[in-house]
Amino acid sequence: LIDERGLNYIYFNEDPLFRHVKLMAQIHDSIVFSLPLSLPWEDHARILLSIKKSLETPLTFHGRDFVLPLDISIGLNMFKKEMKEFKSRKVPNDPIEFSKMLKEAYSEIDKTLRNNS
Repeated sequence: LIDERGLNYIYFNEDPLFRHVKLMAQIHDSIVFSLPLSLPWEDHARILLSIKKSLETPLTFHGRDFVLPLDISIGLNMFKKEMKEFKSRKVPNDPIEFSKMLKEAYSEIDKTLRNNS
């Protein structure tokens, strides 16, 4: 699922926005990638929501449909304690609304890192 609806979806996506996505690693059930901070927050939101939609496509098992929720974490490194996590159910489908959440989270992360250095 991670390979088909995650890695392949990102790697082979022909949407021009996806040219900015740099795949870094796939660790267990996580995909790690980077996006340039020069990219507008709304573009970040559109990319993340598109990946989320792909990975949350319903699965069928023994005649029952279910969805595996996708949580999103952002940060300036892969140190979990310095990242901001968005639980799937709290991620809005609207890219403008989500972009505001991402921008605010980045500001908090940046402020925390500056205060700790």
